[in-house]
Parts: sequence; C-alpha cells; structure tokens
Amino acid sequence: AHIDSDYKRYGKRLKREGEQLLTFLKHKGVPYHNNTSERALRLFALARKVCYSSRSRRGIKTSEILTTIYSTCMIRGVNPYTFMKDYLDGKTDTIPLQQNCMTSVCASTYKNHPLLQAGIMCGPDFLHWDGRFC
Repeated sequence: AHIDSDYKRYGKRLKREGEQLLTFLKHKGVPYHNNTSERALRLFALARKVCYSSRSRRGIKTSEILTTIYSTCMIRGVNPYTFMKDYLDGKTDTIPLQQNCMTSVCASTYKNHPLLQAGIMCGPDFLHWDGRFC
C-alpha cells in the first residue's frame, strides 16, 4: 500500500512537472543532472553552517552577494581578494568578468546593484539553465 501511494505521488509529479524534469531530452547540451547547481549551492550551505547563519535580512543579503562573488571568481580562475580590492579601488576595467551571460530574471532583479552595473556579478541567481556561470 505504501509503495502504491509513492507511485501515485510520483505519477502526479511527473504529470505536473514533466516538461521541466525532461528538459535535457529536448535540448542538446542540457545535463540530465543538477550536479552543477548542487555544487554551487554547497558553498552557501557551508558558509551558513560555519557562520551560524545571519540574523538579519541585511546580513543574509550581504552573505549572498559575497558568496556569489567568491564563487564566480573561483569558477573563472580569478583571485577573489584581488578582484574585490580592484573593484573597491575603482579599477573595474581590469576585472575579467563579463555580463553578457546573465539571465533576464537575474538582470531585472539586480539591475540597480552597483556590482551588476559594473558588469561584475549577477546576484544569487548566477547559474544558467545549461550550467554556465555568468
């Protein structure tokens, strides 16, 4: 009886979300797994655990932004310390990060953020559907 209810539940989910769950079948290059996303979120989870999370909305937002910058730098092979120092010193022309791979959601959500305007980051939503980091 328990197994039957699991099958029914999974059947309902497949009916409801099948289009999204099977995207990789329709689009070449889309992975069948979400390992890239899971690995990207791991840093956020570890930071939250080690730092005992933030107690304010501002602290959470700051943590998200800093973790995003750090993650993006690491993926692109950029030293995060040098990157932030250059940015804070106003040397944005030396920063090798591009803005052209942002999703529309990311761009519209963070369009007024100074780091986004400088072409540096795109907030917590920095993963594309195909696993590329922007």
